[in-house]
Amino acid sequence: IISQTSSGILGVGLSTAAHLWASHGFKKKSFLIGSLIALAIGITGYLTQKEMLFNSSGRLGVWSLAMKFWWNEGSIWFGQGAGTFQIYGPAIQMAEAVRLGVKDVDIPGFFWMHNDWLQVLFETGVIGFGLVLSLYLYALWRLRHTPAVWASLITFGAMAFIQMPLRHIIFTSLGAYLMI
Repeated sequence: IISQTSSGILGVGLSTAAHLWASHGFKKKSFLIGSLIALAIGITGYLTQKEMLFNSSGRLGVWSLAMKFWWNEGSIWFGQGAGTFQIYGPAIQMAEAVRLGVKDVDIPGFFWMHNDWLQVLFETGVIGFGLVLSLYLYALWRLRHTPAVWASLITFGAMAFIQMPLRHIIFTSLGAYLMI
């Protein structure tokens, strides 16, 4: 809440709820209480940020463009290649700006998709995404009896929807450690 960003508010709310739920044996009551706490944190975040809480900073547009490209022109099964969004991303965005007749293009655009799950799908296709998702789900299942680590891994996975924790080596290392 103090960070006043949607990412920070999501992280605090989700990690609190997930830890409470896991530490009480995944019971319905603890899930309900954790959900209410997360909701209270979300409402507090909204009251402090108003509509800026949901400002995607261009993410939604980039996600849409990238997924259209991946589906229509890319390799659905194998992706464009690991690490290639840095090349494709700005090119796709500039091509869309030209198509729309935008004269003042924000160059270079997004080098990262700001969504690790979609970026993995874009770069490695359905096969690579399936492998990464399987590893993540296996880690969740394996760590279900360690509430703090399980909650951290849940938060890490959720943050990957709106941020890019795998972009930074410290977060990638943390994620790998959590899966051990």
